[in-house]
Amino acid sequence: MKKVFIVLLLAILLVQNVLSYSQADNTMGGVKITSTEGAVVRSKPSVESEYLGKAEYNQTYNLLEEKNGWYKINYKTDLIGWVHGSKATKVSNYSSSASNTIPDQQKRKLAVGDFVSFGRYPQTVSGEKEPIVWLVLDIDTENNKALLISRFGLDAKPYDKKKTSDTSWETCSLRKWLNGEFFNIAFTEKEQRAILMTTVENDKNQLSVSYASVNPTDIGNNTRDKVFLLSCDEAKKYFIIGSYYDNSKARSSPTDYALLNGAYQTKDCRDLLNRGAGMWWLRTMKNGGVAFAILTGNDFGITNVEYDGNMVRPVIWVNLDTEFFKIYRE
Repeated sequence: MKKVFIVLLLAILLVQNVLSYSQADNTMGGVKITSTEGAVVRSKPSVESEYLGKAEYNQTYNLLEEKNGWYKINYKTDLIGWVHGSKATKVSNYSSSASNTIPDQQKRKLAVGDFVSFGRYPQTVSGEKEPIVWLVLDIDTENNKALLISRFGLDAKPYDKKKTSDTSWETCSLRKWLNGEFFNIAFTEKEQRAILMTTVENDKNQLSVSYASVNPTDIGNNTRDKVFLLSCDEAKKYFIIGSYYDNSKARSSPTDYALLNGAYQTKDCRDLLNRGAGMWWLRTMKNGGVAFAILTGNDFGITNVEYDGNMVRPVIWVNLDTEFFKIYRE
């Protein structure tokens, strides 16, 4: 009987310790997202660390740690990450019993302007592969697919290694590289199957630039690609490009790996992360052996196809029914 009493007493003390630990563990309160754009969640307290997702505006999460202006939060039930203090505020009276996850309706609905991670490509000076962050440009709800463009310039390549009289998107070396070497380096076999084959239009309707005098035969034929670039028309549609617009949305900075490979970067124009922007290729050709690119400022520009300082921002259509995008299913 005495032995049973001792066992019960030890059990009670153990439960009390666990409860005390749980209460102490949650005394830091919570973090409420105050930025209407939401807050990027990263794996470490640094803008250079891996992108994990986006914490939604007005949602509150458990605060686990505070470091150098960053908050460590329970982003989802099974995922912990960091958000910057400029996008959030501490909440002292937050109860740990409250939900740490984004409501299903918000968590599972992908929206234009969101960022998603998919595939891996070298992005550091050492050539280390890191998750590729993509910007969602468009969503086709009828066919459950999304159009993505890389957030950063992933590499620097010429549009065509050797300019010829018949250089076009159909024949250029950049198209071959995107659908060959890049495709095989960046994506696993399963990920490759999630990328949809796309009919890429290259007719004169893809050239909505007023000063471009182009013979339609110089543009090239339509192609079937898994990876491609935006056209002038598509860039104007998704980024509202023109000399009288603020082009900060279209600005993109090169990764360290792209810089190592010769990507041009300016200090005068900066992207939304305040990084020096670069110029990035479009697929639209102009007669005379030049192709269009997005300048670091506020408009389209033309560049010799052999120039190797422009960034490459790959574009893909992905199937949202695949396992990689299952959290966005209704």
